[in-house]
Amino acid sequence: VKWIGTNVGLVKNDGDNWTSFNTKNSKIPTNRITSIVVDKNNDKWIGTCGGGIVKLNEKGDFEIYNKTNSPLKSNYILSLYVDNNNSLYVGTNNGFAIYSNNNWSIIDSSDSNLVDRFVFSIAQEDNGAIWLGQSTGVVKLFNGIYSKYIFKNYNIKLSTVKAIDIDSLGNKWLGTNTTGLVKFDNTNWTVYNQSNSGLPNNAIQDVFIDKNGSIWVATDLQGIAVLDNQNWVVFNRSNSNIPSNTITSIAVDNQNNKWFT
Repeated sequence: VKWIGTNVGLVKNDGDNWTSFNTKNSKIPTNRITSIVVDKNNDKWIGTCGGGIVKLNEKGDFEIYNKTNSPLKSNYILSLYVDNNNSLYVGTNNGFAIYSNNNWSIIDSSDSNLVDRFVFSIAQEDNGAIWLGQSTGVVKLFNGIYSKYIFKNYNIKLSTVKAIDIDSLGNKWLGTNTTGLVKFDNTNWTVYNQSNSGLPNNAIQDVFIDKNGSIWVATDLQGIAVLDNQNWVVFNRSNSNIPSNTITSIAVDNQNNKWFT
């Protein structure tokens, strides 16, 4: 089953049928969907722009979490992530939150452990460390200890980290909105951009590493770029069947099929 977030509501595709959920036919508080994750209970967690978080369970029941009925500091959800322990991480425009075993932990924008107030992307590496992508760098959270990496301290142009994925070697791949693709191997930083690589656009919307280790990069205006063993391949409207060169997200299913929106 595919779940797709749009600016006009939530869409479900089971392979044969399409079902739309919006403010008129469901309890979704707004039609602007920003992120979707599915937890180990098969509950769907849906981030919205201005309406908080929607939980949709297997029975089809909707439950809303927002500033009014929960400790959330913002109803503007920028990112969602479910970790290995089935805890939900919530990135907002005012810090982030963790929802685990029906309890909330809130880290708002005044917390000095954050680089800034925005949390645009979240990922977890094999050792359990959580990485947060922010407007001016990234933050690592491991065993309750925060480590901040501010781009300007590493001679990297300040830009928003729109996406994070981590490969089998523990390298962090950061998709930024102006700087291109940034690799961090826990010691060194490497920037891939239009000038020094086959990346066709420095504005990146999403990054996904498939089971073969290939890095799939969604760009804002130039289609999809794939980095495989230092070789770049670009798919766009001119050389493939993709309908648009603006790609906002990438997902990979159990058969290693790639899905783009």
